[in-house]
Amino acid sequence: MEQSKVSVAIQANDQATLDILINKSTQDPDSLREFLQHLLVHSAASQQFHWHPELGWVHPTVILNSVKNICGLRLDNPSLPLLNYAVEIARDAQSSPRDSDWRKVSEKERIKPLFVMDFRQALANRDIDSALSEAAKMLLMSDNKSYVLEIICDSLLDQFDAFGLLTYSFYRSAAFCPKAGAHYFVSSLIEFILSPESIAKSNLEERTIHPILFAAVQRLQSSESVLQSSFLKLGELNSPDFSENGGGGNGTGLNKKPVKDIVTAWKSGNPETLGMMMKGETKSGDNSWPVTLAEARLIEGEDMSPFWLVALDAVQYLVREGSGWSVTDLSGLLMKEETIIETEE
Repeated sequence: MEQSKVSVAIQANDQATLDILINKSTQDPDSLREFLQHLLVHSAASQQFHWHPELGWVHPTVILNSVKNICGLRLDNPSLPLLNYAVEIARDAQSSPRDSDWRKVSEKERIKPLFVMDFRQALANRDIDSALSEAAKMLLMSDNKSYVLEIICDSLLDQFDAFGLLTYSFYRSAAFCPKAGAHYFVSSLIEFILSPESIAKSNLEERTIHPILFAAVQRLQSSESVLQSSFLKLGELNSPDFSENGGGGNGTGLNKKPVKDIVTAWKSGNPETLGMMMKGETKSGDNSWPVTLAEARLIEGEDMSPFWLVALDAVQYLVREGSGWSVTDLSGLLMKEETIIETEE
């Protein structure tokens, strides 16, 4: 797969070309989809994996997958500020282009029976080379471009609080992109999850699941995957009284005056006010409020953590689909900034 114009422009820091490509992406849904695909494939080649204290292992693809979801809520009028921000995330990913022949499959190997258990065994043995070779054969011979990543998700279900958001985001991003780019997601993820670095902080003590991880669980369980029955084994996860665990916001519940829009509701600093507005917008059938809110913050030039967008994506999904959290608890999540802690070199 040749590098896209988007990837080439990012690596060359060619802002003029990027501006043209961004504007072109807003012309129609297909152009937007193609542009987001190029950003996701570009970021997948990055080895910038970080440890987040509440979300486990994360990567620029986690953020861009959320941006992709949010952009999809307003296809008739794509947000230029959000697309520009997505480009900055991809630019910061510092991707290293990978050879499209990352693992050549010989003619002899092509005629051999393909055993999924060989790939699962390589993962269990933490054998990077064998895992990459088996993954290459599966990508070549399977019509399902996402199957390798589905297996990786399945293999790490018992460590979902450490790897769940990461593997889910890679899986859904690869499913969104053309098959020709799947090996970027597969090779990058395999090389990391089987590395010694990933083990160091992955044995977390049992704790209540974060709403962002809970949203990933629900989305994984509702995905059209051949491994869905296995994903359902994650079972019912208890929803915490999130307001007692840093859900945040400065609201007292006393200021219940109606506000005119979602941005004003967020600026009120009151989780109840924002929660009522989110619920009202969702009931009315207008699911584009996350785009409006993200766009407003970006236009005003606020110092916003990219993980606030990941929270926004999770919140809009949980409000729309329902969860064990109240909308007030979920809106409180949007009134604090998610932080990221980089792994030690």
